[in-house]
Amino acid sequence: MKKLKLIVILFFSILIISGCSCTSSMCSQEDLDAIKSGIETKWNSDEEYKVKLREQAIAENITDEAAINEYINQNIEKQIEAEYNSHPKACLTTEEMEDPISGATISKKNWGSAFKEGLLEGLIVFPISWLLITFTNLFGSTGLGKVLAIVITTIIIRTVMLLLTFKSQIQNQKLQSIQGEIAEISNKLKDPNLSQAEKNRLSMKVMDIYQKNGINPFSSLIPTLVSIPVFLSVWSAISQTLVIRTGTFLGLNLGEAVSSQVFNLNIAAIILFVIMTAGQVLSMKLPNIIRKRQANYKNKDQINKANKEMSMMTNIMLIMIIISGFLLPSALAIYWTIGALFSIIQTFIFQNPKVKEKLSNIGNRKKKAKVIQ
Repeated sequence: MKKLKLIVILFFSILIISGCSCTSSMCSQEDLDAIKSGIETKWNSDEEYKVKLREQAIAENITDEAAINEYINQNIEKQIEAEYNSHPKACLTTEEMEDPISGATISKKNWGSAFKEGLLEGLIVFPISWLLITFTNLFGSTGLGKVLAIVITTIIIRTVMLLLTFKSQIQNQKLQSIQGEIAEISNKLKDPNLSQAEKNRLSMKVMDIYQKNGINPFSSLIPTLVSIPVFLSVWSAISQTLVIRTGTFLGLNLGEAVSSQVFNLNIAAIILFVIMTAGQVLSMKLPNIIRKRQANYKNKDQINKANKEMSMMTNIMLIMIIISGFLLPSALAIYWTIGALFSIIQTFIFQNPKVKEKLSNIGNRKKKAKVIQ
């Protein structure tokens, strides 16, 4: 199970680092042609830039008029190509909308066109984009309105994910309650002098503990497996939703990578990255901290050992999230910041002793398993 978890986390990490969202662009060919045409019109009509290029050509001892015009055209083509390649090409919109960068008119999209792009686009990407657009229209197309849209959408997404994985959350609570017993047996199994018969007996006892508490050990993988397509879809939706990708708030460009803004000493970007990092560290470390404090004296050593075994995978995921949060658009960093706050609140609720007791009693089998002494 540990190896499978590690494989899943590494796969998740590689996807982030490689920049593969596993979702295709929602820009139609007409959208792309319009963006290219808009960029070409902007640069070809920039007479001030043409004058500057002419002066540069003369300074480089180019005197022939045809050669000067060729020099101007070549440099304009380079600018057009560079801007087109760096253009965010965010084409998710539910109504025709002007792209503020190129001036192009982007055609509206619907669920049908989203499903033509792929299953994730239709099932998750477009609904998330629709929520972002709807709340932006509700709160206003200002920077604050767009940030509020991201916040509300994040809360909705995390609530839906919690409902989808609630059974697994209950299983995790039960798993935590028996962690001390399992760790104690695991330590005994490491004894090299233990006979095979005794190892078999202890292994059966572990299975008996799981069965008695109605626990499926593999259920803890479900939240991780669910989070991967959701993360990829959120990434795609935020990157491609036009009203979000082109927004700014307190000098923070929502569509631009946090890293480029930090390197430009953008104070808002620096503050966002610090808060996001602190939130992720706290949200991922908090469950272990609380479990350690709540453990009784007898089980504290076993709990500490179990937490150490989990720390490697937690640290790998934490590092990958922080790195990707630094490299990806600011809007996604805001999503992760609010998501971390949601996780912290969720942890405090789920780790409350009274709540834990109620959750641990949910779904317990009426028929008790045979206790192996």
